[in-house]
Amino acid sequence: NGYGYAMGGESYPPSNTRNIIEKYAFTSTADAADVGDLTAARKAAGTHASTSRGFMAGGAPAPSASNVIDSVPFSSDGNATDWGDLTEARGHVAGCQSTTHGYLEGGATAPGGMSDVIDKFSHSSPANATDVGEAPSSNQGGSMSEI
Repeated sequence: NGYGYAMGGESYPPSNTRNIIEKYAFTSTADAADVGDLTAARKAAGTHASTSRGFMAGGAPAPSASNVIDSVPFSSDGNATDWGDLTEARGHVAGCQSTTHGYLEGGATAPGGMSDVIDKFSHSSPANATDVGEAPSSNQGGSMSEI
C-alpha cells in the first residue's frame, strides 16, 4: 500500500499517553495525517501487520499495563477495533508475525514484574490470544520476523 502507521505513544512535553493513529505515505514528503484513534491511549505496545491490517497489542497506560489487541484496516481510515485480548496485561512487548498469525513475546507486567509468555492470535478473525510457549528469559521489546 505504500503507507506507514504510527499508533499511540507518548507526547513530550508534557508526558501524555496518546491514542491517535497516524498515517504517512512512503512516496511523499508530506506530514503524517491523524486518521483515527486506538480503543484506548497506550504506549510501549507490540506492533506488527498482516497484508490487510495493522495490529497493536498490550502497552503501558498509566498506572497499569494493557492486554488489548487493537486492529486497524489498511483499506480505509478510521478508528481501531478491539480484536481480542492477550493472555496477560503487559507493556514493552515484542511483536512479530507469520503470514497468518501475530505473536507477542515478553514484556513488563505491573507492578514491576517481567513476562516470558509468547502469545499467538489469528490475523483472519477477532479472537483472544493463546499462550503457545515461554521465552528462554523474560525480556522487553525488540523483535523481527522472517517471512
